[in-house]
Amino acid sequence: MMVHYTRPSGTMPLVEEAKAIARAASDVGIRIAFAIAVRDQNPVVYGNDEPVLSGLGADDRKTIEEMFVRAPMSPKSYIELTDAIAARLPAPRSTCNSVPPACSGAPSRCWKRSPKIRR
Repeated sequence: MMVHYTRPSGTMPLVEEAKAIARAASDVGIRIAFAIAVRDQNPVVYGNDEPVLSGLGADDRKTIEEMFVRAPMSPKSYIELTDAIAARLPAPRSTCNSVPPACSGAPSRCWKRSPKIRR
């Protein structure tokens, strides 16, 4: 099963979340491949988040921002995260790929595999 992992839950470190999802997939007998999103341009709503966020109470806004609104990672940090996830997934039933945002859903020639991913 291919998983375009755009929006993690935010309730645990992404490496641990991916590991738990891969374990669940293995438990039901399917193979899983993660495509970790580079960024999420609309983490709360499509468009400007501020009108929605400003309508929330202070505690609710803080919770939403902590879970979903994050600064983009540097390319180096993104590759390191992808490698860390790939290293923790149970091979050969799980893999992890990085997918540039312009290539999501595009032909496979756009996909770039991290050099450390087990094949």
